[in-house]
Amino acid sequence: MTGTFIGTPGDLDPVLNRLAAAVGRSETGRVLVPCDYTRAASEADRWGGGTWGPRVAFAAKSHIVREPLSLATAADMAAGLELLHHFTGVGGASGLLIDALGGAVNDRPPGATAFPHRSAVGVVQYHSYWHQLTDRAHVDRRLTWLRDIHATMQPHLGTGGYTNGMDPELTDWAMAYHGANYPRMQRVKAACDPEQLFAFPQAVTPEPTGC
Repeated sequence: MTGTFIGTPGDLDPVLNRLAAAVGRSETGRVLVPCDYTRAASEADRWGGGTWGPRVAFAAKSHIVREPLSLATAADMAAGLELLHHFTGVGGASGLLIDALGGAVNDRPPGATAFPHRSAVGVVQYHSYWHQLTDRAHVDRRLTWLRDIHATMQPHLGTGGYTNGMDPELTDWAMAYHGANYPRMQRVKAACDPEQLFAFPQAVTPEPTGC
C-alpha cells in the first residue's frame, strides 16, 4: 500500500501505527520518503525509478463513498485487488486510490462550489496504467479488471463519480460528477466559454436556450 501525507515523518508515524493496529497484521516493512510537490506528483518516480521513460496512459473509474465501508463492501474491494496478483505481462499496473474527505470539505454546503459531494466520507478511484510498449492483450486485461471491479462495487457505493478521473464509459456522468450543480455550471459555461474552447466528450455544455 502506498499513500501521500502532507506533514512531517514524525506526524505520520502515529497515523501509520493506528492503521497497522486496525488491520491486525504485522507490517512487512515501512518506507517514508520526504519529498517536495514536484517529486510527489511526478510519474517518473512511479514508472522509472526517477528516470523519464515512455509516456504513461491510464483509464479510470470512480465512486463516491457516502458512509464508512461495511465488511461486505471491504471484502469485495479486497477480492478485486487480489485478482491483480494473477496478472502476467509487463508495462502495466492497476490499483485503487482511496481519498478521505470529511473535515473542512464538509464545512461547505453542496451547492457552494462545483463539487457537490460535500457530505461524503471519501472517494475511491480505480486506475489502470500502461504505455506504448505494453502489449495490447495486457492492456485489455487491465481494462477488463477496471470494468469488473467498478461493476462489483456499484451495488455497494452507488452512482456518484469523481470528475478528476473521468470515465469515458460513464453514461450519466453529468449527474454522477456534478449532481444538482450541473445546470448552474452550464450557465457559467455559457457566460465564460461561449465559443466552447474547452470541448471534449464530458465537458460541461452550455444550457440550451429557447427561441
